[in-house]
Amino acid sequence: MSSFSHSDIVGYSTHLASKHVKLPLKYHQAEVSSDWADKFRNNASCFGGFLDLSLQDGNFFSSLQYSVSNDLMTVQLSPVLNDEATSLGVSFENIVIHLPHPLIGKGTATFQFVAQNLSGEPYVLIDLIDVNYLLITLKIELSDFLVGNSNHRLSLDTFNDWVNISVPYSFELRSAPFLMKGLNPENLVVSMKDGGLLHFKRNSPLATIDIFNFSEAVPLVSFNFMNGLLRSSKVDSFNDGVSANAVVDIIQTGASEFAALSIDKHIKLWSLSSHKQVHSALPLDKSDSGSSVWLTSVPAKYFQIYEYGSKRILAVLHTIESSHSKSSNGSGYEFRSFDLSEEGHLFKSELPSFTPDIPLKVDLNSNPFKIQDFQFVSGDELSCFILWKSNTYSVLTRHKFSDLTGVATSVTHSVSNQEFPHLELSSHFDKEYLKELIFDSGYYDDEIVKTALNIFKDKSGVTVNFTSNSTLRHNFRQVIDATSQSAGISESSLWYKIALMCDEFRKLSQEATSILVTPDMVLVSQAHGVRVFREAHFFESYLEPTNNSGLSKLLNAVSTKISVNTHKRLARDFSRLSNVDVESVSKVASDHLSGKIADDEISAIMDELASIPDVVDEIKLLLGNDFSADFVVDDVSPFKSGEGFGLFAKLLSVDIFKSIKCAHERILHDLLILLLLCEMNDDILEFLKTLVRRLSRYEIIEEVFNISFEGSGAESSIETRGVSHIENSVYWVAVVKKSTGLMRLLSKKDYNMAFDFYCDYAVGTCYDEYILDVVLELINKNEGDLVLRKFISRLDSIAPINRFLTGLVHFLTNSPQKFFDIFVDYSTFEAVNNKETSVRLLKGISTNAKLKDFLSSIFSAESNDSVLKSKYYHALSKICSSQAQDADLKLSNESETQGQFLKKSLEFQKMAISILEQATYQDDSLTRLVTQYYHDLFNDALEVTEYEEAIASLDKLDNFLSRNEFRVCFTKLVRTLITHHEINRLFGQTNELFTRNYLLVDSILLELANEDLILSNALKCYEFLYSWRLFGGSQSSDVNHLGDKRGAVEPLYIFITRFRMEQDNLGSVSDDIEDFKQFKLKVLELYMIILNCLKTFKNEDDQWLIKRDTSRGMGYVKLRELNLEYLQWLKELEMDLS
Repeated sequence: MSSFSHSDIVGYSTHLASKHVKLPLKYHQAEVSSDWADKFRNNASCFGGFLDLSLQDGNFFSSLQYSVSNDLMTVQLSPVLNDEATSLGVSFENIVIHLPHPLIGKGTATFQFVAQNLSGEPYVLIDLIDVNYLLITLKIELSDFLVGNSNHRLSLDTFNDWVNISVPYSFELRSAPFLMKGLNPENLVVSMKDGGLLHFKRNSPLATIDIFNFSEAVPLVSFNFMNGLLRSSKVDSFNDGVSANAVVDIIQTGASEFAALSIDKHIKLWSLSSHKQVHSALPLDKSDSGSSVWLTSVPAKYFQIYEYGSKRILAVLHTIESSHSKSSNGSGYEFRSFDLSEEGHLFKSELPSFTPDIPLKVDLNSNPFKIQDFQFVSGDELSCFILWKSNTYSVLTRHKFSDLTGVATSVTHSVSNQEFPHLELSSHFDKEYLKELIFDSGYYDDEIVKTALNIFKDKSGVTVNFTSNSTLRHNFRQVIDATSQSAGISESSLWYKIALMCDEFRKLSQEATSILVTPDMVLVSQAHGVRVFREAHFFESYLEPTNNSGLSKLLNAVSTKISVNTHKRLARDFSRLSNVDVESVSKVASDHLSGKIADDEISAIMDELASIPDVVDEIKLLLGNDFSADFVVDDVSPFKSGEGFGLFAKLLSVDIFKSIKCAHERILHDLLILLLLCEMNDDILEFLKTLVRRLSRYEIIEEVFNISFEGSGAESSIETRGVSHIENSVYWVAVVKKSTGLMRLLSKKDYNMAFDFYCDYAVGTCYDEYILDVVLELINKNEGDLVLRKFISRLDSIAPINRFLTGLVHFLTNSPQKFFDIFVDYSTFEAVNNKETSVRLLKGISTNAKLKDFLSSIFSAESNDSVLKSKYYHALSKICSSQAQDADLKLSNESETQGQFLKKSLEFQKMAISILEQATYQDDSLTRLVTQYYHDLFNDALEVTEYEEAIASLDKLDNFLSRNEFRVCFTKLVRTLITHHEINRLFGQTNELFTRNYLLVDSILLELANEDLILSNALKCYEFLYSWRLFGGSQSSDVNHLGDKRGAVEPLYIFITRFRMEQDNLGSVSDDIEDFKQFKLKVLELYMIILNCLKTFKNEDDQWLIKRDTSRGMGYVKLRELNLEYLQWLKELEMDLS
């Protein structure tokens, strides 16, 4: 690697589900801090690292992150899912172990991985000592990390299978534990503060402990002996209760021997069998006075054993106070090497000691960097990776050694100027940018954002109550709105403050604890996440001070002339140029650069630019070239079943791409300034056009990355409730899944080449296909508004498929007229009605049920052109009708939009019918289609209250439907006319449908009246039937040409009979006595109508009507009887009124 760059996966464990485990001990109610920042710090880890599982075949993950929280109350294990076999449907979770009491310290927790053997499956062995001196041993099998594992071992019912708790030693009678180290599953070594060592031996991980003391025999020849006799003064043997002999690191050197490093920098070799020193203590260095000097730094480890050639080497890190540490680059650290025999004895090594230089050129008197961890790696060459830390800032260096001399020959540093735009937050950012940064960018996890919200809420002083059902984003809106109104501060300023808080917690999350070097990358365990150091891309290392390029140095110099805000505003306005010409470029330069750089400085910059050799070629390189995919043609093969990307790989690759993109954007911004300072000509203008295309390309890449779904399921919608998880980005399903080349490069972990392929080929050469795939996926997820807002303008409007998709977007966004305008043109469909396009549409839109049904309908295997065209418009009609009934549309009270969709449905349906009726041939199949279409037209017309259309459709159906089917439709029509007060349409002289079906209308009205349980509604139907029998069968409104007068009054008498039978019940349950009296008056009125009607018959024998008696039989009643009934009813009313 020429240089390293890093990627941070903040809050990696929060992307996984968690299995919470409690021990079979008594838990007390913990005091909860009211300080949200303290809560965050307590939950972050103070100690952690990785277990390398790569030697275990058949695992889904090759490493496991472990950590202990700052409050020492929680132990967490998180699988690093790099090469997960996702197609197998396997998912994993964290295991979080909650302790009833805190550990003594981070040194009293030890973690081991035990590979699969004859005794069972692989497992993680954890040993802990808490403040009550309980030794807690946990055996966590790898299958325990599976989500939904039916064999849930980690329950209290089966605690004997996974945990052992004991008090093996009375530490309170001697000295507290200082360090515990697991040498193997059967042997633990415990160092105490007084310098003593204990051997905890067991036959199996969860077996009873046997205790042995190590005795320090006086050696015959000691390295310290003469010094102890001659020195005039001794260093303090204790400091804060810790002895100089207390051990800070232990490592097994042989089958029964181990080495221990004490605080006073002595290495002692001990035997596990005899519990004695193998040979005398070996001092690492001496002070100038001859006395031993204590270690002054606490890294993750001091020892490492590695193989170099045919030898086993023990590397020891320790601090030094020597002339070297005071030199120009001295770090105050030294690595010593010792050869190890097969038995584990130490011998002087041919490898010289190694003193690394500080990683950055800083003031030595205030050098903040300490070595946090290191790892020697041998292979083709010997290297040492060193992790340096200063508070939350960390740097990685790699030192290579000569095979001949063992002397360090070269050093590689991680990129130092790797800054993301969000780290340069400005109050000038609009609130939408800041909201997207906080919720959608992936830079912050749920814990960071929630902590920032709670702190902001407490500090603002506003009273906002969060409910259990409210979402995180809703809570933010509530707090921001309330604070803005009460304090009179703009929302953008408030979002800016929250973003700054998020950034501070992100930095706290990045405190490094240890490293693990793998063949592809270096993993760094952090307080709240994982950092990955990997080979830097050309763009990431270009502006490094170590780069000798003249153009690089010039760009760095130019960058300092302009403020960060000017940089951003200039880049923003320039990237928005629709036409890059001399006039528009000059205006942008004048608006942002005028007066910012003096003329003499500009002249000096131009002179320096002219002196750089091959500067034009270098500028072309920086602008980026169109990428050719030819290099992967022979190397690419489809993924096999079971291959895929695990969670860690997804999070890492996106962060890498964003890192490279941001680095290149910084170069382009600086280059933009430099080009704008130049005298404009065709070459400069062409450079600027390429530059604006690149910035635009990066803008769309960022937008795609930041669009994430709520989950990985096919039915998941866009995340709008909480913090987006970038592993669910549309990028994975719309881009990676459809690009074999990109998938292969990512699976090979060739991230730099994958970035070039993605940006230059997938988003460059194949830009239209890229946008199309994204749009298809979002349409599939019903995200029309998002497509309309961010992607429609980027679609190639000439491409037929894009016009078709634009129409679908208008459908999803409830724009019926725009939808109609596109799809009413049959050529819109003809242009996409080919195998390639139809298959793409059907595959791309497979989960949106409404659109899927529509596409399946129009892309049918129909050979008849007329039928195909008719089915197309019929499908359009159906989907419009379906959208009008959409529950969301109804809930939003968009009645106007509903009506418009129904009207468009009618128009499409009439077009479908017209095409079939004009067909050159007719057969049964066409007749069935016409019947179906008219039936749909009839129903839609009723929905949209287009009654003439409905009546006309029903008139057509009279020739196609059976009498029962026709009656059902007719009943629906009559019922709708009554409901919407349009019953007068039955009596129109032009509606032959009703007069032709006089008796059918009669029976329907009678049926509706008899079946309606609400008396007032039934009365209306009886009255309508009265009118129908008088006028419905007549073509004239003349009173001398009335219809069936006797039949007309019969329904009125039916109502009277029904009311008289039900009046006792009605009077007893009626809440309004006045309504009841009104009914009685109405009955009197009906009697009068009946009597007057019968009196029109001159012959007394004709003055009668049919009645229904109490036995539900039929009879008749004469005028005289009716007159008596009338008088009796009148008398009853007079009594009621008196």
